[in-house]
Amino acid sequence: AILTEPEETVLGLIEAGVDVTTRYPNGETPLLVAAGRGRDRIVRELLGRVGDGEVNVCASGGRRAIMMAALGGWSGVVELLVSDPRCEVPVRDDIGRDVFWYARVGG
Repeated sequence: AILTEPEETVLGLIEAGVDVTTRYPNGETPLLVAAGRGRDRIVRELLGRVGDGEVNVCASGGRRAIMMAALGGWSGVVELLVSDPRCEVPVRDDIGRDVFWYARVGG
């Protein structure tokens, strides 16, 4: 739904209690997908509902929500994630790339 539905629809689904910790086959979670698409209102809502371990969950290749937001150039989402004390910033993916690498590539 995060990829195809209007923001209000997704927020309504979250409010209705859908499982916000669902993992897709590639390891992505709703938080990682929303961060990678720059959907800041959805990211904010998800941060209020996920457990501590979900903020830093890794998708395939070791990618995390903050990396995908940086890759997309979504500075507002990066700020939301960094402001959450549960978010680990000095992290690397499976081949050693850090958040700053993703930001440089994504612009």
